Amino acid sequence: MTQQDMDATLIRDAACTVIIDRRENEPRVLMGRRRASQVFLPNKWVFPGGRVDDEDRTLAAELSAAVPGRDDNVSRLSFVLAAIRELFEEAGLLLDDPHATRRPLPGTWQHFARSGRMPAIRHLSPLARAITPPGLPRRFDTWFFVAERTNISKRTFEPDGELLDLGWFTLSEVRGLDLPHITRLIVDDVASWLELGANVETRQMPFYFQDIDGYKRTIIDASGPFLAP
Repeated sequence: MTQQDMDATLIRDAACTVIIDRRENEPRVLMGRRRASQVFLPNKWVFPGGRVDDEDRTLAAELSAAVPGRDDNVSRLSFVLAAIRELFEEAGLLLDDPHATRRPLPGTWQHFARSGRMPAIRHLSPLARAITPPGLPRRFDTWFFVAERTNISKRTFEPDGELLDLGWFTLSEVRGLDLPHITRLIVDDVASWLELGANVETRQMPFYFQDIDGYKRTIIDASGPFLAP
């Protein structure tokens, strides 16, 4: 593959959720292993997540328009909603808002809709952002979010089977798994986030990307719109 080919690879929006379980002495996070047959990162351990689709954007626009004066950026909401939907599909875990007004959900949300609940966007906090480097068969502009397990519904659902061996791991255990490079960096960011404390709201977060000088890490505004640089 030439450099020109690599640069031409479509970069798709994506979102992942890091769920923190503090019920034991050492915090644990939820991880799953991708199938060997998958083109992107086969056999690697990852956080639940996937692409932002058109219906995530449709729902984001509807939710934003439904509340007068709401200042949510539609692009931001699209990433948050994709993270919630993918967590539900891949792990069977429901980040729901039992008090939210019910509304029809678009096509790819029908599995979530059968739960009878609406997504709880307030439970997700931005953690990091990363763009897949050139040279891989697929590239993603991924936003990683963090949420507490205490905000997960006690109701569980059957995962779609995309991730194998779903389980809860301490950060030291996670570091012993076969991780993609970016996931290993995100695990370090989770450790830093935990050090700040559960009630600390950060306005800045790391952004990983590659330019002609190699892989880079910089700090961006976590409260701004989720738009391409």
